[in-house]
Amino acid sequence: MSTKLLSLKNDHVFRRIFGSVENTDILADFLSSALDFPEGEFEKLTITDPHFKQEHANDKYGTLDVKVYTKSGKIIDVEIQVQPKKGLMERIVFYTSRMLSEQMTKGDKYDKIEKAVSIVIADFDVIKDSPYYHNRYCLYDKNSNTYFADLFEIDTLELRKLPPSGDGSKLWDWLKLISTEEEEVMAELAEKNESIRKTVGVLKVLSGDERERELAFLRQKARWDEEARLDYVRDEYKAKGLAEGKAEGKAEGKVEGKADKARESARSMKADGVDITFIAKHTGLSVTEIQDL
Repeated sequence: MSTKLLSLKNDHVFRRIFGSVENTDILADFLSSALDFPEGEFEKLTITDPHFKQEHANDKYGTLDVKVYTKSGKIIDVEIQVQPKKGLMERIVFYTSRMLSEQMTKGDKYDKIEKAVSIVIADFDVIKDSPYYHNRYCLYDKNSNTYFADLFEIDTLELRKLPPSGDGSKLWDWLKLISTEEEEVMAELAEKNESIRKTVGVLKVLSGDERERELAFLRQKARWDEEARLDYVRDEYKAKGLAEGKAEGKAEGKVEGKADKARESARSMKADGVDITFIAKHTGLSVTEIQDL
């Protein structure tokens, strides 16, 4: 009996494939299908956290993203989300802005800032008013048809909006691969694209590894546990007569409050030179989160 393939929508699996230095050709092909960058920009990619640590999957639930520098120094962050979260759009704007501001150190000049791009792959509708599965947002004035500065970009790739049949684009093929769990569909897509063929091959190897399956499950379990906890808090507030929206806000507010305190403590310990592994153990934050503080 063959082993069922892991889902590419699991962020651990996604990160293991697209965030690996051995697979930068896969990442390059995917990025070229989604972004309107000059030819050759993806010839050299540098992943900021190439040493993926397996303990990430055991950490408290957080986003496992892929952050990469292109040949000319542009910064791209890719993440996958399977369920909507309050404040998602605001968070993405903040993170993208931070990728710009972090480039400035003492003595730097503003004209040296490189473009920052966030790509959000979502298994739900992010942009309610748009029927398109790919939306791109920039610093752009629609009246004059001009860009203020080509430094900021957010791309939303919404799997639920994919048309049933291919539209002839390489991006559709990639998103179809990410969204499907049918091996026959994967095989058909692999015939058209060498990078997709390699992706399917790597996915099969990961799916046959018991440790990788366990880590993928732990990521999924963390998500289920978080959803169940929020549901419980909402039910508790409802029982006390609070409106659902207010209950949800209080529930998520508690989560954000604890997360803010953990980040504040981690930032302070990091500034004092405390070992990052120790900080992760005592704050519940992942090593990657702490490194980004």
